[in-house]
Amino acid sequence: MVIKEENDKNMGEDQIPSERLAIYRILDLYNLINKENQFDKAAFVKYSGTSERTVRRDIKCLNDYFKRNYENEGSNGVYREISYCRKENLYNANLRSDYDFSESDIYAFVKVIIQSRAFTRKEITRMLNILSSQVKDASVVKEIIAKEELYYVEPQHKKDIIDLLWIIRKSIERGKQVEFDYKRADGRQKHHVVNPIAVVFNEYYFYLVSEIEKGSSKFEIPFRVDRIENYIETNKHST
Repeated sequence: MVIKEENDKNMGEDQIPSERLAIYRILDLYNLINKENQFDKAAFVKYSGTSERTVRRDIKCLNDYFKRNYENEGSNGVYREISYCRKENLYNANLRSDYDFSESDIYAFVKVIIQSRAFTRKEITRMLNILSSQVKDASVVKEIIAKEELYYVEPQHKKDIIDLLWIIRKSIERGKQVEFDYKRADGRQKHHVVNPIAVVFNEYYFYLVSEIEKGSSKFEIPFRVDRIENYIETNKHST
């Protein structure tokens, strides 16, 4: 794995300057992640004949190198970062970019998700778990969530709506008429056939803004998504 200069071939390893040995070791590590994209630290320690502390320092050196090149190029695109995966007990060379979540990003996302009061506890838990999986230090997310959950109020309808929101979006994108049963605030239920226009959020609720045709007239009505039942996309094109 190590490529040495011609002059070094005639020298014992103890005679090679320590600075050059460090360079060889870091190059070995660099070549390893280029080829495998991951490595076992204990195995590399044994192979290189050095200590875990030294390998950690080499990893930091490479991470600094990757980040410096990235910043010198204007912080555009992506760069690699060697990070430890506790689950696999391996070091992985992951891609990072200027679009990675910062702690302030996480705080804003969690704040909006929880205090919007638009989602059930089940949906919020799923979204926050996904968010946690996208950050380097999940403990930061857990700490923020623990504090923000004190302000969480589950919607009274207790209806999961995320999947329905996506289905509605696809109907709008395809330009299809839809029909559904709608339960009004007074408890009365009515069947509607509408041209879906947009999904909007306001005051704790998502609304489907739709166009309804009556004779030669057309007018827009917003429907609360959590009150929509038996949603069906028809074969007719929306006008």
